[in-house]
Amino acid sequence: MPINLLLVEADEKIAKFCQDELQKLDMDINTILAKSAEEALSILSGQTSIHGALIDTGRFFLPIVFKADNDILGIKDLIRITFKMIEANEDKGKAISKNNGREIELQVKGKLVHFLYSDVFYAKKEGRKTILVTRKKSFTTPYTLKELKSMIGEDTFVNCHKSFLVNTNNIKKIDEVSYTNLAVKTWNIIFHDANVKPCPLSVNYKKAIEALLPDTDKGKKKK
Repeated sequence: MPINLLLVEADEKIAKFCQDELQKLDMDINTILAKSAEEALSILSGQTSIHGALIDTGRFFLPIVFKADNDILGIKDLIRITFKMIEANEDKGKAISKNNGREIELQVKGKLVHFLYSDVFYAKKEGRKTILVTRKKSFTTPYTLKELKSMIGEDTFVNCHKSFLVNTNNIKKIDEVSYTNLAVKTWNIIFHDANVKPCPLSVNYKKAIEALLPDTDKGKKKK
């Protein structure tokens, strides 16, 4: 008897990728696709033969066992399925995000958003989420800074602070913050676009940031 598995995934490319990966397992899996939570609930209300689900939360797959009649789908089987998705996580990331030339594509709140890497200024961590600031809009993403850095995949998108990533291509200059009560020096990164707020630069990342700046920009820095 096949395992009826509900896959909750908004993006068709990711759904196809997941279905292909699940077929590689030595298990008889019948995948039922739902593109939204609303659609998933509708499917579940009309069917009683679904044994479990994989829900793409944006950062990981959440496995759920609904029932295990005659051990059709037990905890161990769902763990195997989930680990298959973990093994394929790097390829999943490539399917979710890509950098063709200078174009970036990311999955945000179940939708694909497109923008140019040249329009990215910085990303900042806020609680469990990360805010990506671009020229036209800021996006709230479920990714960690490390995940976002890997997805964007640019050598010039680096840490300037433990809670910030910056696109060094858009840096105009670095200004020292003059506060007499600070024991450790800090700096602000100023962008070419005056409408974008500066972001902090900590001493731990200053040399690495400076190494990525063109010589013309280095001459403009205030040390």
